Amino acid sequence: TGGTATVVLTKAAGVSSASVNTLINSLSYQNTSQDPTAGARTITLAQIVDTGGVANGGVDTNNISVVSTVTVISVNDAPTVSATAINGSYTEDGSATSIFSGAAVSTIEANQAIKSLTFTVGNISDGAAEKVNIDGTLVPLTNGATGTTTTNSMTYNITVTGGTATVVLTKAAGVSSASVNTLINSLSYQNTSQDPTAGARTITLAQIVDTGGVANGGVDTSNVSVSSTVTVVAVNDAPTVSATAINGSYTEDSSATSIFSGAAVSTIEA
Repeated sequence: TGGTATVVLTKAAGVSSASVNTLINSLSYQNTSQDPTAGARTITLAQIVDTGGVANGGVDTNNISVVSTVTVISVNDAPTVSATAINGSYTEDGSATSIFSGAAVSTIEANQAIKSLTFTVGNISDGAAEKVNIDGTLVPLTNGATGTTTTNSMTYNITVTGGTATVVLTKAAGVSSASVNTLINSLSYQNTSQDPTAGARTITLAQIVDTGGVANGGVDTSNVSVSSTVTVVAVNDAPTVSATAINGSYTEDSSATSIFSGAAVSTIEA
């Protein structure tokens, strides 16, 4: 009642004092919640009754107050993230392709948020033409790219090494799990090159960090590997040609007259 549990142990035939000593000495407390409420739990021995009865003015009950306190210390659990890979394809000149669906992010503990999310994009080779829509902002996957996303004002920093772009999103105050779910589900890839390198781009959710900290042995970081692949499909573009008209004249019995100059022919694709 009112946050206090009253535990009454009874046995009509009674239990020996030695056994009750052992019972009291073996009392222990634990909390199996992954988000326990920190603070004191006060355990009080409140009453004991013997088998002697109350005949002839006897007293079989003693109301007492023997108190011990257990202090509950909460420890931050590592956040979790899962998502379903869409494994779609992106066709040259097409709309951006979604990457994940059904994202599920949890900080485990209530009143925490996500302060960092890292993902990688592998096998990039078309420079600034390769882009990912991140939190409402279309971001080129180029080394050193940095900025702030539109929806949740997260800072993004991109490094590219060996054909893999690492995208780190951060916000010190954190972003709610629900908002990060939306962010992951709305990630999309596109390639604006007219000669994109065909093949797979593997996008991997790599790390997530919550705001719970590491006090008392807590863990605020989960290194994960949740991957989805976007297959880039190149489409042949029509060749182009231009030239400058000379608009010359040919005089009877003279040399041949040139017609064009400055011709520029392109197949578009290398």
